[in-house]
Amino acid sequence: SILNTNLSLTSSQETQTDGNVVVAAGGSCPATGCTTASIASSPMAAGNAGLSFSPPGTGFTGDVDITVDLSTLTGLDLPWLQYDWDNNLTHDNDPVGRVSFGLYSGTREYIYIREPWN
Repeated sequence: SILNTNLSLTSSQETQTDGNVVVAAGGSCPATGCTTASIASSPMAAGNAGLSFSPPGTGFTGDVDITVDLSTLTGLDLPWLQYDWDNNLTHDNDPVGRVSFGLYSGTREYIYIREPWN
């Protein structure tokens, strides 16, 4: 079973200029511009934790990375679920997912659009 304590949330927005969403420490946002995560099922049921994020507020964009710690440090010891994401020829990287805020979906006036790729 993967518990919510095996998940870590990180945001690189403090060091970037293209986004301003940060992860709230302690699970509560002191002001707008941050997000908190909530998990409906711990441990996960059928691979679904029911993970959801609070909206950071109007005008705040950015992303949050969700990492599942599969190492022996957390007691999971699931190395067959790790992969070589950094291409160093060692399958030792945990899976990471990303949630994004403020993505532009484009104008909705098109029925079908195809962009040329050269």
